[in-house]
Amino acid sequence: MKAHGQMNTILTALQNFDRKRKKVFPGSFLVLLMVLILFAGCSPESKLDVRALTASGDKAMDERSWGQAIDEYSKILTENPNNGSILYRRAAAYLAKAKDHYNLAEAAVNKNEITTAEEEAKNADLNFGKAESDAREAIKFNANDANTWYVLGCIYIYQGEWRGAIDSFTRCTKIRPKDPFAWQRRGEVFEHTGDNASALIDFRKAAELGYRTPDAEKKKESKGAKKSRDSQKSK
Repeated sequence: MKAHGQMNTILTALQNFDRKRKKVFPGSFLVLLMVLILFAGCSPESKLDVRALTASGDKAMDERSWGQAIDEYSKILTENPNNGSILYRRAAAYLAKAKDHYNLAEAAVNKNEITTAEEEAKNADLNFGKAESDAREAIKFNANDANTWYVLGCIYIYQGEWRGAIDSFTRCTKIRPKDPFAWQRRGEVFEHTGDNASALIDFRKAAELGYRTPDAEKKKESKGAKKSRDSQKSK
């Protein structure tokens, strides 16, 4: 039964009660009404299925439907704004959405479409800001979540906040020292800021942990494909 229907039933019952009693006791009536209204607002239908919404949001992320993911996570945060895990997820969704706008802005610049570039850049900044806000809020509830520190570091890279990016990736490497991506990203920031010695150390560490650059992966796949073709020819 919907809340509106519940209220109608409650009011009808109260009216019938008053007629039978022949008297109205304002104080008791008011207390009873307040209690019943409180119970009406506690309908099980108002409770969210957090697991289902989380799964739906995660599925949307896998499908690169950033807006849908944000909507699903936001429904949870409306009732539970202190859910650090969901704040991290929404931060990641905002980051992904911001990166898409950033790439569209770059493409528009290359085509000399200045108006489009400015609009996409504005959207990118807006979503980077929302991602940062969610990530920083998530850290308040779990300062040892490596995923959130990594996302925050990526946000700072796009915002040009190099010190913040280095600090975030450093926290990530301390919490999860075997994460090659955190070492690689910090190395890239060091390299960008001119600290080549520190960059080299991080790049070596990332490589030791299994990180491969996109070009290296393509070469590896190409060699593997060639080896497979040669093997088939020899049969």
